[in-house]
Amino acid sequence: MKQFDRFRPYIESASRIVFDSIKLRGLTYNTLNYLYRYFLTQLPPFTEEEFHCAPGCGYCCHLRVSVSVAEALIILDYLREHDQRHQYEERVNTLRESLAQRAVSANSWWLENSVPCLFLEQKTALCTIYEVRPFTCRAYHSLNRQRCETGFFDRAETAIPCYPDFKRSRELYSVAFELALAELGLQSAQFELSSTIGLFLQTPDLVHHWAQGERVLPSILSDSGPA
Repeated sequence: MKQFDRFRPYIESASRIVFDSIKLRGLTYNTLNYLYRYFLTQLPPFTEEEFHCAPGCGYCCHLRVSVSVAEALIILDYLREHDQRHQYEERVNTLRESLAQRAVSANSWWLENSVPCLFLEQKTALCTIYEVRPFTCRAYHSLNRQRCETGFFDRAETAIPCYPDFKRSRELYSVAFELALAELGLQSAQFELSSTIGLFLQTPDLVHHWAQGERVLPSILSDSGPA
């Protein structure tokens, strides 16, 4: 957790909020959604004019996205609430890459193969779950859109200028979810977004098995904690 050293007190506080809320309210979709909405109110403000990101560019939506199980379940519930589960079940079945491939592949594989996120609308290059997008996505930003475009078309990892503290101030909430779930004795790590949602859609019982403490998901980072 070296890159989060400066944010350790915030992570520990947020993790305690998650842990206590689940103990009090139960491990339910309502509890997780409540926590997600609450954490959104805690995000530091920023001036959008400083960023070069814009709706419809979608370059960063071809990178591997890591999430906590809590965030994945919030998205799963969002699909249910908006009657979109069947739509994404079909989309998962038409993926040219297997879910296992998506789950464990390095970011370079995503770039080299121009692999879009499961929730990227191809015609508009807009996010279809923008309202409940992971904190990793909320953290990602660019101060030079040309660098994003170059990396995308070169299909190569490219250093994107950004504000590191801005990124960490948002990513920390995914880490907080991860640590709290681990403290509750549940499988907890960082997981690849598309494959995790895909597995939950294909095998709905996985959510129940996970909530019973079983290890059901392939992690992209060590279960001992975030890198």
